Amino acid sequence: GLSVLLRVRLELWRHQRAGHTVPRIFQAVAQRQPERLALVDAGSGACWTFAQLDAYSNAVARLCLRLGFVPGDVVAVLLEGRPEFVGLWLGLAKAGVEAALLNVNLRREPLAFCLGTSGAKALVFGGELAAAVAEVSGQLGKSLLKFCT
Repeated sequence: GLSVLLRVRLELWRHQRAGHTVPRIFQAVAQRQPERLALVDAGSGACWTFAQLDAYSNAVARLCLRLGFVPGDVVAVLLEGRPEFVGLWLGLAKAGVEAALLNVNLRREPLAFCLGTSGAKALVFGGELAAAVAEVSGQLGKSLLKFCT
């Protein structure tokens, strides 16, 4: 237990010292082992390789840039746990966009409050949460872009 923790802490320190970011570390692994499994969704059985996750996250990053997002912008994410969640977060990080990860159990005023205080320029939400987003749509700024997966 303790030896694993110490090794992880040392590895984190090395990456921080070298200025590595999660997207850079991911890219290195994806290039070395593109066909290795990166994600397995226990619920659906879906499996994503590093190459698939890399392609998905690159598509997200390109879309962010096409939409005019710049490093430091915020996109709120309201998604149930699934492989696309990881790909979306990684793609946002590749574009330098910060993800405001919202609790999927939020509704009405708490959801509107969290969206408002996040400073998000866009909201990505799962279709299963469309009703929750519809409940607060009138309270959100008209400039907030909304994307349903």
